[in-house]
Amino acid sequence: MFMYAQIALAQQQPAYTHYMYTMQSYNPAYVGSRQAISGVGLYRMQWVGYEGAPVTQTICMSAPISKDRLGIGLSFSNDKIGPMKATSAVMDFAYHLPVSETGKLSFGIKVGINMIRSNLASIKLDDPNDFSFQSNTNSKTTPNVGFGLYYYTSKFYAGLSCPQLLTKGITATENGSARNFYTPKKHFYATMGFVTPLNASLDLKPTMLLKVVPGAPVQLDITTTFIYKKILNAGLMYRSG
Repeated sequence: MFMYAQIALAQQQPAYTHYMYTMQSYNPAYVGSRQAISGVGLYRMQWVGYEGAPVTQTICMSAPISKDRLGIGLSFSNDKIGPMKATSAVMDFAYHLPVSETGKLSFGIKVGINMIRSNLASIKLDDPNDFSFQSNTNSKTTPNVGFGLYYYTSKFYAGLSCPQLLTKGITATENGSARNFYTPKKHFYATMGFVTPLNASLDLKPTMLLKVVPGAPVQLDITTTFIYKKILNAGLMYRSG
């Protein structure tokens, strides 16, 4: 243990268990595909009872414009883990191109800002003189641009996206010198799903989400949902790792 050490890397963007309802967070090309004004609100608490446990809030709104050829959306997210808080405000734009009698291919871009805030001084340390926790970045704001592709029909969808293409690092001052404090990584997502009727009242909807982040294990979410009379959804979900 003393002879071996390396930097640990992990996913930075929030992971949603109900990803099929927060597609706009992953893929800007999704906005306008529902052909109706839509809104989604999510509040999640993990590891309830533990100090500094992750808390995530997300709001997404979208609407079609210009005879359903264009889509526009607005989303806000706030993700807090321990002393770190990441907040984003994003505008999404999509163009929907008919490619068959029932299918459309959508191209989307995401433009916004990310704000990283930290309070390292609030951490309780065994060694109060640990220099790694003496710096305090307060808040840093960086621009963000993302891109996505989304193909869909009334019964099927598939998408590819990278919601954050810019990876400008954030520096902090420690003992009068600047050091790299936080470097965002590109997150790549692939989504797919379809709906098939089982009888007059029940539909089956399998979906999947594949997440690829440099330096972290590839993660796959697979969900099977039963939809009763297009009102009530219930199902099972599996996440690798």
